Amino acid sequence: MKLTAVARRVAFAVALGLPLMVGPVVAAGPATAQSAPQIATAPGAGGSTDGTAPAARISAGDRAGTGPATAMAPRCGWLPGAYEPYSVGFSGAGIRLRSGPSTACTVLGLGYAGQSATLRCGAVGDDGWGWYYVRNNSTGVTGFVRGDGLTGVPISTLAC
Repeated sequence: MKLTAVARRVAFAVALGLPLMVGPVVAAGPATAQSAPQIATAPGAGGSTDGTAPAARISAGDRAGTGPATAMAPRCGWLPGAYEPYSVGFSGAGIRLRSGPSTACTVLGLGYAGQSATLRCGAVGDDGWGWYYVRNNSTGVTGFVRGDGLTGVPISTLAC
């Protein structure tokens, strides 16, 4: 069953109910948390975390479009320290792996249907879409791919 755009936004907002800390900025996710908030550790410029707080998670898929605030995405060239390996695939030919979670970031390589990738973490891009940091297992290139460019993305994943 195909979900409507509104249903995808609602599912994404529910999964982002925990506050996110991405880079140096803390922002509440689109939905209000139902329980005590959990704060992800702030990755530094090199992407390391101190491991003192549980990591936030984001949901698979499409746009987060509603709510009071959307977490700011890491900048182009930022490498995440978070790592949660999960095998995914590319949804088509010429899927761009970028240096950050934005179409404004440099294209580092391409992924094609039939190739596998290792998903490490996810972030909400400046465009409101879920972006995922992956490694193309065929080429070794790592970069951010927008959620609609991947298949088999888990319901939730570790936030970058």
